[in-house]
Amino acid sequence: MTFLGSSFGFPDASLLLFWTLGLAFVVQAFQSGKGAWWLAAGAALGAGMLSKYTAVFLGASLTLYLLVTPKDRHWLKTPWPYLGAVVALIVFFARRGRGMRRTTGLPFASRASAVWKRGVPPV
Repeated sequence: MTFLGSSFGFPDASLLLFWTLGLAFVVQAFQSGKGAWWLAAGAALGAGMLSKYTAVFLGASLTLYLLVTPKDRHWLKTPWPYLGAVVALIVFFARRGRGMRRTTGLPFASRASAVWKRGVPPV
């Protein structure tokens, strides 16, 4: 029981959640024939990449599956999988970009300018 409770403290738990959601949305797209499910799969992939970068392998494996399987290869002729990939990148970079702006550049510049104004202490 402790193992199950402690496993949710790692980023693998959210990765598995979004990986499973992404696969479920792709299966739904295959079964229903509605391409809009690819957008939901892209959002799940983007959220999965926020938790762990290895979620990108879901996109790679789906691409390989579509290339190898003649039954589902027709999806490559539609814009839906590509739009799903764009949604994944938007979800990933929208959140990631906001965090990167907060942690790089400006804080360092403000600290450097404060040291510059005070002067460098003698060694």
